[in-house]
Amino acid sequence: MNKKLISVCLIILFIFGVGIVNSMEYTTEIIVDEVIKNNDSVLIKSHLHGIGLDLSVEEDIKSANLTLDYTINRVNKNITSQTGTNGEDAIFNLTEYGNYTNVKLIYKGLLRDDGIDYKYYPFSLDLEEFALDKASTNLNLTFNSPVVFGDSVNFSANLTDGSGGALSGRSVSFVVNGSVVGNSTTDSDGLAVFTYTPLSAGSYNVTAIFSGDDNYTGSNSGSEVLVVDSDDKSNTSEDNTNDNEVVAVDGVNSGGVGCLPITGVPLFIGFILFVFLVGCFIKI
Repeated sequence: MNKKLISVCLIILFIFGVGIVNSMEYTTEIIVDEVIKNNDSVLIKSHLHGIGLDLSVEEDIKSANLTLDYTINRVNKNITSQTGTNGEDAIFNLTEYGNYTNVKLIYKGLLRDDGIDYKYYPFSLDLEEFALDKASTNLNLTFNSPVVFGDSVNFSANLTDGSGGALSGRSVSFVVNGSVVGNSTTDSDGLAVFTYTPLSAGSYNVTAIFSGDDNYTGSNSGSEVLVVDSDDKSNTSEDNTNDNEVVAVDGVNSGGVGCLPITGVPLFIGFILFVFLVGCFIKI
């Protein structure tokens, strides 16, 4: 009796197993073709492969969604990429700074047209953990020098990443002689501009500084010298008069060649001579 029961159970399990096998057309696997790790990015290239249950058919799974699930800085995140129309790699480019843990590639599978079971079965693959350093930056400062006191000067700072790409939306500080005089945010070209008016003539040490953020390291332009000339618009050549030129001062000739200044002594002598001549005339 027990033998008959066991035989019946085995037959049922066999039929059920065959039904399951027939309902699934392909087993699936995720194949990681390449992992490229730089200091500030990781590129993962992966595709999906299907194998027929009778092992006679193999094919790359086309236009399929593949998800990369991971935890970074204690936050669970995921991004999705799709295999190509000919089964090419799904590509994941990771640039966020931090430690990547619990990294896993996940394929959710694809139901058959009848919706009863999977044509391509779900599959997941654990990847090694890794970390990304902050991306490096470069900061270049330019301005016109010298300038004349009273005029303003535009400080222009260009912020780029390590590969030369423009970084927009980042705050840049401008420092003059050790003190921050203003801040500006980079535009789509990575350019931050600040207008500064010097307080006096002289030389100024100017520096642009990017303090960094969650994904990029800080950078410093290095000190550049701004020269501010004094606002002296007088023409010294006009102050030099000709030695032969006669200049009238209070109606008296001064500095003229051959001209004697009329002073009190000659007037007194003239008066004496005049009195003498008058006296002689009266005696006559």
